[in-house]
Amino acid sequence: MPLTAPERSADRNPAVARLGVAATVLLTAWGVFAFGAVYQWAYLPLAAASAILGLLPLLVLGLDGTEIERPLAIVMVGVAVGFALVQDGLPWPDSHPFQLVAHLPEPEAFVVLGRNADRIRSVTDLRGLRIGIGPVGSGTEYLSRQFVAQLAELDIKLSTQPLQEQLAMLERGDLDLGAMVIEPDADLLVQAVRDRKLQIVEIAIAESLAHRLPSARAGLIKAGYYDPVRGLPPTDKHVIQVDTLLISNGCARESVTQGVITVFTRVFPELIRINREQPNRTGLQYAVPAQSYFDDQGPDRVGEYLPWLIDIMPTARWLQLIFLFSLLFGAQAVWHRFRLWRLDARRVRIEGDISRLFSPALTVHDIAEIEPEARYRTPEMRTRIDALIAQLEQLSGRCRRQSLSMLVPMGQEMNYRYQESLVADMLHALRQFRQKLKA
Repeated sequence: MPLTAPERSADRNPAVARLGVAATVLLTAWGVFAFGAVYQWAYLPLAAASAILGLLPLLVLGLDGTEIERPLAIVMVGVAVGFALVQDGLPWPDSHPFQLVAHLPEPEAFVVLGRNADRIRSVTDLRGLRIGIGPVGSGTEYLSRQFVAQLAELDIKLSTQPLQEQLAMLERGDLDLGAMVIEPDADLLVQAVRDRKLQIVEIAIAESLAHRLPSARAGLIKAGYYDPVRGLPPTDKHVIQVDTLLISNGCARESVTQGVITVFTRVFPELIRINREQPNRTGLQYAVPAQSYFDDQGPDRVGEYLPWLIDIMPTARWLQLIFLFSLLFGAQAVWHRFRLWRLDARRVRIEGDISRLFSPALTVHDIAEIEPEARYRTPEMRTRIDALIAQLEQLSGRCRRQSLSMLVPMGQEMNYRYQESLVADMLHALRQFRQKLKA
């Protein structure tokens, strides 16, 4: 059956929307941790996250309102979700949204039925026959026309009609043969052979016809398969087998797609093995959740308990985001320690200059209390003291700026406060001493 999807905007990339979600999560987490802090930047991450969240509709929807491929779960309301079973080998439109979900292990058979089909021994017996090829637009019609195109000189007359009507026309003799793509065990085919007494055409050149289509191959229905007592069919019948694909239109959420695959694995236990080992020659790309399911040989463990989480991003993306957080906080810690090291080195260097200017035995408190000697009242000494005061003021301002930076890891501000307090004590002592020199 045809699989429809909403009109897509071809020039927009869903990766942009996913990047927006990741940035929103990152900034929200950062903002929550900093929320309530006294720093000027404390509310900026939450504000940025809110802005990105507000722009998500433009990232996920085109300016004309059309949806991009694989919309995110948070904007999935009202979007049709579609899966379909189709025959392998169908032509795909140039710009289509279809994605491969699974390659089913059990193929369908291209079977041709007729009241006197056992009389057909070779392809030349098909000359001028009236053959029904199923509903218009069906996989049966497409494959029938592909095969009959190889037998153009036989002047075969094709017509389309629903399968039930086609079987009735075969019984009445209005059609000579009728084709269908169907599972060999399907009730419709079993009833056609056993109850309607229609016969299966022996396609002796099945392998020759099938090799021109990469998705088709020769198959066999054994004698007596449908009725071993009456011997239906009376002999082995060569047919053409076609694989069945489960596809989606890309609108399904990640958790829904993995849930559908899980249901199919209950019916086809070999589904995972087939899709892992069999090369993909369908012309479709595997859907991301389907590829993850087969690679892991099972559903996403996180998605089993928190399906909404993988609807936003696959687990692998969440792990990458967590790794990014780790790198970010690690880089913050390294940069924080580097800047503290440089502050401390600068403070120790100034302390050394103060110790050389005064006696090394004097403490900061002592410098503030002592009376200046005559040697400190020279212009040169006053210039040196003024230079030290200027350096300490600059260092104090640097400590304050860096302590308020958003790059400081949470809880590490006190390291800067400690440096700032040491600098403030030295600055107070030198200012007190310098004030006494003016007296």
